[in-house]
Amino acid sequence: MKCPACENELSKIIAGEITVDVCKGGCGGIWFDRFELQKVDEPCESVGEVLLDITKNEKIVIDQTKRRRCPKCTGLIMMRHFFSVKKRVTVDECPGWGVLVRCG
Repeated sequence: MKCPACENELSKIIAGEITVDVCKGGCGGIWFDRFELQKVDEPCESVGEVLLDITKNEKIVIDQTKRRRCPKCTGLIMMRHFFSVKKRVTVDECPGWGVLVRCG
């Protein structure tokens, strides 16, 4: 599966009982299938710590104005959410499949 933000090939990482797709060596984004993000998004859920050190290519610049297509749904445009005051975390959400989370 390709990263919706930078087109890099996604790699699988196991975090506790879930397997997520990450953009290693690309933009550093993480694809969570439906309901997976909820299993690692609380401070008491330490299994998500493995997802904090994904290697990014600092030369990759992501256009934040571009709408992203879901990597699993044909042609579906994802909804964009920002999760920090300075827009350091973006979440592109597909209502059917999941979310792409990016920091930076």
